[in-house]
Amino acid sequence: MSEGPRRTTGSGIKPLATLRITSGALSGLVLPVYDLPSIIGRGEDNEIVLPGEQVSHTHARLDARDGAWYLADLGSTHGTFLHGRRLNGETRLPAESAIRMGVVDLVFEPIENAGWRGHIARRSAGKMVLIDDIEETSGGSKFKEWFRRYWLAEIVGTLSAFGGSWLLDRLTGNPIAAAYGGSIGESIGFYGVITLKQMVADAHAAGTKHTPYDAAGAFKTTRAIFMEFGPAELIDGGLLRPLLMGLGTKLLGRELGVLAGKLLSDVAFYLPVILAYEMGKKKRLREEEDEEEF
Repeated sequence: MSEGPRRTTGSGIKPLATLRITSGALSGLVLPVYDLPSIIGRGEDNEIVLPGEQVSHTHARLDARDGAWYLADLGSTHGTFLHGRRLNGETRLPAESAIRMGVVDLVFEPIENAGWRGHIARRSAGKMVLIDDIEETSGGSKFKEWFRRYWLAEIVGTLSAFGGSWLLDRLTGNPIAAAYGGSIGESIGFYGVITLKQMVADAHAAGTKHTPYDAAGAFKTTRAIFMEFGPAELIDGGLLRPLLMGLGTKLLGRELGVLAGKLLSDVAFYLPVILAYEMGKKKRLREEEDEEEF
């Protein structure tokens, strides 16, 4: 059997490998691997500190033996993925492997292949504060996250809005009824997609903890969605959206008017929704940290 990489610790010693971040505000940042095994996670007591949303306190373990590298998930809430496939145990890790932890994408490079591109991350407290500050103030990264969360629901909701408006117009011939039909149709399509996606994500998260996703879990998912969308939906779906769709239909015709009313309503709708989403996400992160510390 061939000898694995030697276990080394400390600055000034050549790293054994690197993890290069390829997404978000920290894209290009290189995390050197000095120790084996190395625990990867958000906690500053880990060998490799990986700041980021949906990264658990102790998320994954990187190790090498018999000339090969291995990666294992440590029961993280949001999972560890290798080339898009979720890990359910220790898996061999080839060079240039694409890894995802939470919403952070990385590329694994044994030191022979490491080009040392980008800035090197250090584990000092001052540097970690700098990293956190970059992450919190990255508008581009936040926008991509919001886009990933809402884009499919928006497409389905838009198609449902046209369908609901057309159906009520055919049944009643009343533009006000058609406007409410568009609003109701959009809500059904939009929230159907949002709820399904979130239930699948929460069921996967429960699976990584080896806990069942039952009726109580589904209720918790539904409650979180209501907290995110409820206040905005009361004003939007009950008044603003049908009003703007009805006005748009009267001025521009049904197809263009429904679309124009929807776009104007979305501007007012998403401001409180995104604020509630970000607040809820921070609350979940605190709860995950409390569970992991317990």
